[in-house]
Amino acid sequence: MPFPLYALDYGSLCRLRALVSPSEAYELQIAAPHLDGFNPVQKITPFSNYLTISIDYNKKLLAKFQWSSSNVPLNNDKLYSVDMPVTILAFKPDHNARMIFDQFIVASKSMRFYYCHLTTKFLQDISSHLKVELTELFLCNNEFHDDVTLEFICTLFKSLKALIFTGYVLNSNWVDSLITLNYADMQQLEFSYVSIDVLNIDEAQLIKFFNVRLQI
Repeated sequence: MPFPLYALDYGSLCRLRALVSPSEAYELQIAAPHLDGFNPVQKITPFSNYLTISIDYNKKLLAKFQWSSSNVPLNNDKLYSVDMPVTILAFKPDHNARMIFDQFIVASKSMRFYYCHLTTKFLQDISSHLKVELTELFLCNNEFHDDVTLEFICTLFKSLKALIFTGYVLNSNWVDSLITLNYADMQQLEFSYVSIDVLNIDEAQLIKFFNVRLQI
């Protein structure tokens, strides 16, 4: 239900501005650009560089751009936008994806997850906050909650053209899953450092999968 921001008095608007995250402040500015009292104006610092985001032992968000010798300064008034590949490193089930999007507007078509323990909620939160459709997904040496399946990932990220697994494959019947989902736009499917059993699939189904690709 929409909330009438213009009904708030000046003091309440100032208090609201002090409480919201940088991304929330930006979204409120877009929704109500002429709202008196909602100051200061939230600015965005754009970066076109590879970004790695991780969590330290105190559950504090850390971020670093490629080739940078220091971490990105993260405080209550900084908001960054990034359109290059984003790496998520070592996130666990008790880590909230909202921490990332409080300070980053992500318009990247490529994401890489390394050494994470991935849950459906975390991945859904990631998906809901992306500003563009994801076309490239790396899943490298992760653990997966039981309900994170290949079907779930391909349904959540419907526009994937490249899907890369390292160290673990979600479904031994991956070819059947991709055929069932009619994943016709897939251009790259890669498995590395996985069991040879990943190739223990029905030959007819594999041919069917490639025939679909050839007809595109």
